[in-house]
Amino acid sequence: MRRDIADYVSRCLSRPQVKAEHLRPGGAFQRLPISKWKWDRITKDFVANLPQTSRGVYNIWVIIERLTKPAHFLHVQYSFSAEKLAHIYITTY
Repeated sequence: MRRDIADYVSRCLSRPQVKAEHLRPGGAFQRLPISKWKWDRITKDFVANLPQTSRGVYNIWVIIERLTKPAHFLHVQYSFSAEKLAHIYITTY
């Protein structure tokens, strides 16, 4: 059994790809610029196809401010246009 397992692992395609000796060494560390003001840099993401609420909403728009890391969760419809999302963002923050 040990021989069969060793034979299988040696023929596995993912094993050689993840070994550290096959990876290129990383370059010099480069710091990211630090924001001077809140809301200068944000991250946005959509969480979709959740169970529908009583208001008919099943998508959440997640906005994270990168300096102080607060997360804001907004209920949005999938059919909202970019203009509508921009208006929601500007009026909320």
